[in-house]
Amino acid sequence: MNNKSLSPTGIIPAPPLPVPLKTSLFFNYKGEIRDSWSFFARNVGESYRSLCGNAIVAGGGTSIIALMSNGDPRAPVSFFEDEWGGTADMGQLTLLEETAKLVSKAGGALWPCFLCDGNESAHIRNAPMAVHDRALSLLIAHTRPYVPGYCIGLESSENLDCARHNEFARMIRKYAPDRYVLSHMQRLPDGGMPDIDGWMYEHSWDPNKGDEHSPEEVVAEARTAQAHGKYVWPIEYNVNINGSRIREQGRALIAAGFGCGGPV
Repeated sequence: MNNKSLSPTGIIPAPPLPVPLKTSLFFNYKGEIRDSWSFFARNVGESYRSLCGNAIVAGGGTSIIALMSNGDPRAPVSFFEDEWGGTADMGQLTLLEETAKLVSKAGGALWPCFLCDGNESAHIRNAPMAVHDRALSLLIAHTRPYVPGYCIGLESSENLDCARHNEFARMIRKYAPDRYVLSHMQRLPDGGMPDIDGWMYEHSWDPNKGDEHSPEEVVAEARTAQAHGKYVWPIEYNVNINGSRIREQGRALIAAGFGCGGPV
């Protein structure tokens, strides 16, 4: 992926993209393994976000991937006072914008992920495109100067086919033509690879059993995914962030030219 060029129309150039892209999707929080998807959950505070960010930095990462919506009452994420695309919650939007600005200023990158998987989030995913247009335009307006790009959805291939992915990709590019579009998928969606710039890749096995897989296996599967012609950023292959195997896997991915989703 090469940086988008600045057009004479005043398009904001994408911040430098430090390939390989590196994050740590999981981190320790009060004795539990949590994830950065819930970075902006309404029932967590600054200490939670600080622990997440510090864990990523300590593991050699530079990126935070965070949801912009979900229907999960255990970690509710919303930037609207009511429904998705409804009345803007300016407090939450200020938090989002200031976080994106802070991360960018520190040399890192926030990757907003618009949609969540799971049945409890289906009403958001299945909203009319006019509603998505309202939601995405607002979230992009508050983040675009400070982020390199956007993720369509978490586990998006479970719920969106290729054509639907492309609808969202076109919408994102309407408001951010100078930013990258990625999506988090374990497999190709029905209809094939969508028109995205990169693949936030989840390996085929249960990440809770990530220690059972060698660094060579992790790299081999990433190479298979790479055959579809997109930049591959493996982010979910092992949950055991306290072990040595995840670091071996991450270093092997980086050496092979991929991104990584765990400490190195």
